[in-house]
Parts: sequence; structure tokens; C-alpha cells
Amino acid sequence: MKKSTSSSALLVLLTAAICLGQATRPAWQVDLDKMANVCKLSDEQIKKIKDIEEARAKALAEVDPAFAANALAVHEAAKGNDVELRKKLAQEHTKITQQVREMNKKYDDARSAVLSDEQKGKLADAKDAQQTQYMTKIYTEYFEGTAKECGVSDDHVKSIVAIYIAANKAMEQWRVENAAAFDAWTDAYMQAAYEGDEARMLALLREREKLAAPIMELSDKAQQDSMAVLPPEQRAKVIEHFVLEMFFQSVQMHELTDDQKAKVKDALKPLAAEKDAMVQTTLDKLVEKLFGDILTKEQKAKWLKRSAIRKVEENFTPAKLTDDQKSRIKGDYDTLAADEKTAPDVSSAKDLAGMYKLLSDTVKKLRPQTQARLTDEQKKAMEKAPKSDDEPELRWAGAPKWTW
Repeated sequence: MKKSTSSSALLVLLTAAICLGQATRPAWQVDLDKMANVCKLSDEQIKKIKDIEEARAKALAEVDPAFAANALAVHEAAKGNDVELRKKLAQEHTKITQQVREMNKKYDDARSAVLSDEQKGKLADAKDAQQTQYMTKIYTEYFEGTAKECGVSDDHVKSIVAIYIAANKAMEQWRVENAAAFDAWTDAYMQAAYEGDEARMLALLREREKLAAPIMELSDKAQQDSMAVLPPEQRAKVIEHFVLEMFFQSVQMHELTDDQKAKVKDALKPLAAEKDAMVQTTLDKLVEKLFGDILTKEQKAKWLKRSAIRKVEENFTPAKLTDDQKSRIKGDYDTLAADEKTAPDVSSAKDLAGMYKLLSDTVKKLRPQTQARLTDEQKKAMEKAPKSDDEPELRWAGAPKWTW
């Protein structure tokens, strides 16, 4: 297992490539030569499919200049503040994108119409076999390194790989069935991006989380099923392996001492050995331990300052704060912390929930000063933007959601 890319990040990437509906053709797409062999295509069928693909290529080539011109216009418009022009270009982009989708559907349907029902069945089987082969290679390579470190048998690796292949196929099927909803979301997000509407972009990202909830359910089930395959001792070792990897990647900001790192490892062992332990829940519990028992007062104070400043900046995203306005938020925090009457007391926060309550209170104290510095134009932008929750999300800042 290569260490240049973390194993946890790699698996998230593998899953995301399917559940987020990437536009690229899948690696198991069967080309014409293989299709001809698998489906026993006649010369006439091969000619028809070639003609269809040549027509597709010609039609898409005719659209390319419009795409390129739109992209260039967007680039130039981004340098100015002409919102109406950005909206117009966004609508133009959506129109071209929908045109391309309709073209591809037209030619895909035409290709399909060339095949008999029996040939379609053979093609589907060939695609499934190629997908399985591809996924088996990817996941086996991924899990083998961890298996050796944690003493997981080859048979258990095969069982886990099979679970994830089945989950990925279910995700792909769901993605295909919900392609229209994802296309609509993509169009809306691109329009918001072209218009420079960051608040709308954030709102759409939250919408996509809800839209993709079934994907996460499939992913969570795959994690549970894969852990159930392992004997308790091996499962604990696997959980320890992944949690430590994720944990130490994400806590670099805290600059833990060697003694603190040792305490983290000691705290993890009983958590990983719990009967219903999973990677994500164990990681969350370990973070609770970090904030409750391991971090010093000074480390907590640094986290609070960094998080409070970032949260205030996020609150004012629609206003597009200037660099000077952002730097003054830091000054506001320093002023707040220097006064004994207003300084956040991190020693009063005994756990992560307490730290987040303190963070919420601190953000509320800092917002009025930033609000007072907004220009009239920025105030209007804030009024038009969707309202966000005042409370910081009760989730460890910087800790990614992990799936295995």
C-alpha cells in the first residue's frame, strides 16, 4: 500500500467517484471491438454503430466552440462585477450542457436499438464482469496492505472486497436511476458558481448531502457488514489502524507532544475493542477524549481562536469580506481575549460539547463588529442570502467523515 496517498482518503475517493456521479466514462465501459466479440455483432450492426458514433462525434464537435467561447466569457466576466452578465453566461452554459446530454441520450438510445434483447443481455453481463474485475483489483490492492499490518487473512480480504463490490454496484444503480436529479443539481450549482453566489453554492452543497443520503446508507451498511466478517481481535486492530491514520492526519494543527500521542494510542485501544465499534464512531469518541483529557489549556485556546475566526468569516460569506475586514476579525478576537471580563474560558469546557458551546458564544460576540464594518452593498448581499444556522455544527472541525 503506497503511503503517498492515505488509505482512508483513497477509499473515500473510490466511493465518491461513483456516488457523486462523475461525468467520465467508467473504466468498465465496453468498447465496440469487445462488444462485437461478446454480442456476436453482424457486419451490418457494426457499421450502424460506427455510423452512430461518427455522428455523435460530429455533433459534439459542433458544440465545442460554443463551450469554449462560454468558458472564455465566464473567465473574463469573473474579473468584473457584472452580475447580470454572469447570470446570462450561466444560463448559456446550462443550455449547452443540456443540449449535450440530450445528444448523448439520443445516440446512446440509437446504439441500443441496434442490438437484440439477447445481445443487450450479453452486453450487460460483459459490463458487469468487467466492472467486477476492475473493482476487485482496486479494492484488493487497497485492503492487502492493511491486512498484512493487522493480520487479516486472504479469505477475509476476499469477503470484504466482495461486500464493497456489491455496495458499489448498488450505488451505481442508484446513481443511474437518479441521474436526472443530479443533473438538475449540477446545473443549479454551476449557475451559482458562474454568478459568484457563494451562499447559494453552500446551500446547494447541503442539498446534495440530502440527495445523496441513500448512497451514504449503502456505504454505512458496507462498513458494518465488512467489520462483521472479521473476528473481534482483528476487527479491533483494523479499527485502530484506520482511526490512528485519520486522527494524526487531522490533529497536526494541535501540535501534539510525544507523550500526548502515546495517551491517544492508549485511549484508543479499549474504544476499538468495543463490541459495536466502527471506524467513524471510534474516531468521534477518540476526539472526545482528546478534548476532554489530553489537550492542554493552551492548545484548546489556539483551537478556539482559529475556529471562531473561521466561523465568523463563513457567516459573512455572501458579503465577500475584504482582506482588511478579515484581518480585523482576528483583531477583534485578540481584544476579546485580552479582557478578563470577556475572554473565553477554555478551562470551563470539560468536553467537546463544552468547547463547541464556548465556540458558539464567542462567535456571537464577534459578529456584531464585523456586521458594523459592512458596506451598504455587502449588507444587501447578506440580506438576500439564505439564512444559515447560528450554532457551529457539533462536529470536530477538520475531521472528515470516513467510510470503510
